[in-house]
Amino acid sequence: MASTRLREDIYGGPEDDLLRFWLSIDIPRTLAEKSLKTPHLAPTGTRLVIRSRCSFILRRSKTSPGNYAITVVQGKTIKSYEVHDVGMGQVALSTGQAFENLETMLDFFFNRPFPDEGHGHVPLSRMHPTIHGISMPPILDSTSGPSTIGDSMYETINVAEIPVLIPLKNFSSNSKLSADDKNVD
Repeated sequence: MASTRLREDIYGGPEDDLLRFWLSIDIPRTLAEKSLKTPHLAPTGTRLVIRSRCSFILRRSKTSPGNYAITVVQGKTIKSYEVHDVGMGQVALSTGQAFENLETMLDFFFNRPFPDEGHGHVPLSRMHPTIHGISMPPILDSTSGPSTIGDSMYETINVAEIPVLIPLKNFSSNSKLSADDKNVD
């Protein structure tokens, strides 16, 4: 996936393969919502995984070209939020928070409600692994057998358990932003 050139690469670009894939294809809101509602198979191909609270897809915004959107499962609903590209690889939310890049933003909201506290908002802790009707590259295809991504990005699910999607890969909650980093002028 790293060979796919993205406009974000001029400022370093995302390192996560799934995030790079999302940004390299056209994902309208309706497709993101359908994907989050559609069950898929776990990497072993034997266990069904269905939508889970905190699952999300980051995509390019169709209604605001040049910006991004995050479509996320919040309880029984699926909502989309705009993420503004403020230049030089930086992104900002309507809450006034700004981040060095998309991955820093995802890292920040891994264990914090997105985009803010309240209103049923949830952390962005599960990258949804499939886009409905779109073939995944072999490195990302969870149904094609062994993957070079490493199985730690997937949770094994017993049929009797409540299903969950994959956790974020390569993101942690160790990043801290100063008060200046959180505000957009």
